[in-house]
Amino acid sequence: MICLCLGAFAFMLATACSYGSAVDLAPLSERLANPAISPGDFCGVEGEKPPFTVVSSEDCIPVTWDTATRTYTVVGDSDDPEDTLQVSPVALGDGVYLAQAIVDPDDKDIPDRFQLFVLISAGDAFALLPVLENEDFAAVARRHPAITFREDRAGRPYIAGGDRPAIRAFLREAAAEALKVVRSEDDPVVVGVRDKAGAADHPASGEQARDIETVLQIARDLGGG
Repeated sequence: MICLCLGAFAFMLATACSYGSAVDLAPLSERLANPAISPGDFCGVEGEKPPFTVVSSEDCIPVTWDTATRTYTVVGDSDDPEDTLQVSPVALGDGVYLAQAIVDPDDKDIPDRFQLFVLISAGDAFALLPVLENEDFAAVARRHPAITFREDRAGRPYIAGGDRPAIRAFLREAAAEALKVVRSEDDPVVVGVRDKAGAADHPASGEQARDIETVLQIARDLGGG
């Protein structure tokens, strides 16, 4: 089973679309030195093949980049300062990235204080990938005996130990397996592209369409289909 991340791009703020970890997967020296996507407003895309429609009239989110900390800041609701997530990106290879967040920096007692999102990025488009759950998660976890998994307070498994390269390999495989489930269930890969928030919905420009298609192709390649 998977947890699909659908709807507005504020879905990034939901930890249900992430893997918990007690291990810091994004120390400063290993984060991207330059942003994978340009800062700006990111809006959802309708369609899984051309022509694509950019839904810029609602639910877009602003994304900024801080060079000193090598982090993105994603704002889910501009009227609510707490509805903001800072993520640290690390390359997993071939257009696949992890983005690590600390959802509650003030709570240092929870073991899975790091939340790990897996994304595909190309040009100025990206897709947040779904998360494996239950037996699908367990099947991939068994293939990575060097990693220790435990359950959090809600009974969800999290990464309790292991070295960073091993955990990143697990995340990449988990993303591939999640995309296979998406394909088998005929669910969409949700893509966002940089645009102008509040503009009328419109057909994707040529450049936007190329970036969207590249993201979808990476998803197909990663998922084996």
